[in-house]
Amino acid sequence: MSHGIIAPYRVPALLELSRVGEQPALVYKYVSLQADRLVVPDHRTLSSFRGLVNATDQEILDFAKRFGVLEWPPESEKTLWEKESASKFDEIPLATKKGERYDFLGQWRALAQELDAFIKIARDLGKGEDPSDELWKDLFGRVPSEARERRFENKRALLLNRFNDRIEMSDLRPMLSRKSDDYRITFAGGNLKGALLGLTIQGLIGQRLRICARCSEIFEPQGKRKYCEGCPQGAHADAARRHRKRKASTRSPV
Repeated sequence: MSHGIIAPYRVPALLELSRVGEQPALVYKYVSLQADRLVVPDHRTLSSFRGLVNATDQEILDFAKRFGVLEWPPESEKTLWEKESASKFDEIPLATKKGERYDFLGQWRALAQELDAFIKIARDLGKGEDPSDELWKDLFGRVPSEARERRFENKRALLLNRFNDRIEMSDLRPMLSRKSDDYRITFAGGNLKGALLGLTIQGLIGQRLRICARCSEIFEPQGKRKYCEGCPQGAHADAARRHRKRKASTRSPV
């Protein structure tokens, strides 16, 4: 049993760039338990994946060789989420060689953009700030337009409903593990897609991971720290802001 946040999963031994129809894709094949490699991702995996929005095909391949594939299923097995995400791509039967499957590279970039927007929106809402329209577009493809959606108190529900849909339509499942006298939740996702969702969940609940209140990176917190190591100035900025607010509230009216 793994005591990490994400349980180990397999990286396929055969993995290469190809084209499926007119679309660039990762074509992969699981060979055997001996030939395939086990990987245990952490918060740095999620941070790196979020940077793949504008990655080259080769950069996505290099990432996949380290951390595995999303395992987007064939059309007959797709969930509603996967069908929506693949709607912009030409669907054709699986690759001709027996046992091969594929992920469209466009699906990788789309998921990277969505997870990045989701985490940044969660950060902003957690600080009581209104996320930008661009972030909502990256997440939903649109800006919340209905009056009830635009109310601040409903935006958090809108965000969580979206993410809960993603969880429900994935293979992600919780597992109870133990380290010394402590019980912990480990997420088993079976592939990179499930691992990314599990890491995002831990960042949201802020127990074993946390979202940096300044730059939105996921990090392992020490105590009650709200900022990652790359944002040491964040705490000072917050302190200065609180000081200015207290000073303004105690200022005598003219």
